[in-house]
Amino acid sequence: GDDASDTDRPITEQVPPGRDGVPMNILFVARAVNATLDYGDGVHVRELISAWLRQGHRVHLICLGETTSAPVERLAQLGEKLRYTLVPTTGLLRFYPLRQLVAAKTAFEAAMRGESQVIYARPPVGLSGAFDVAPEIFLSQLSGLPLVFEINGWAESEIMDKLAAKSC
Repeated sequence: GDDASDTDRPITEQVPPGRDGVPMNILFVARAVNATLDYGDGVHVRELISAWLRQGHRVHLICLGETTSAPVERLAQLGEKLRYTLVPTTGLLRFYPLRQLVAAKTAFEAAMRGESQVIYARPPVGLSGAFDVAPEIFLSQLSGLPLVFEINGWAESEIMDKLAAKSC
C-alpha cells in the first residue's frame, strides 16, 4: 500500500539521461580527427562510439572527412544510432584555421538544435602547441550542455616532466 519503501515501489519517475542505464544523446566533437581513416585517433574515436552505441546511447559525431571517400563506410557500419557530420579537408578547408572554424560552427549548430544532452570533446592541439579548448567551452556555455573533455597523450607527460624538474 502507501507504506511501501522506496525500494519496493516500481520506478515511475524520470531518471536523468546517462544514469542507471538510461541512454544519452551525445554530441561528440572531434574537430581534428578524421574518423573515417585507420590512424590511431580515428580508430580510437570509432571504438569509443561503438562502445557507447552498444550501451544504447545515440551519438552525433562531428569530425574531419570526405563524404565521397570509400572509408566513410567505416562510420556507416557503426549503426543507425550514429549520425555524423564530416568537415571536408579539401579546397580552402585544407588550411587548419579555416577548417577549425567550420568545425566549430558545425558543432555550434548541432548543439543549438537541442537534441544532445552532453558534449564530449576531443580537443585538437592548436598551432601554439596547447590544447585548443575554447570553442567547446564557448559551445557548452551557450548551449547549457555539460562538457566532457578527453585529453591524453604527450601534454600530460610533458607537464609531469616539468614538475619533476622543478622539484630537483
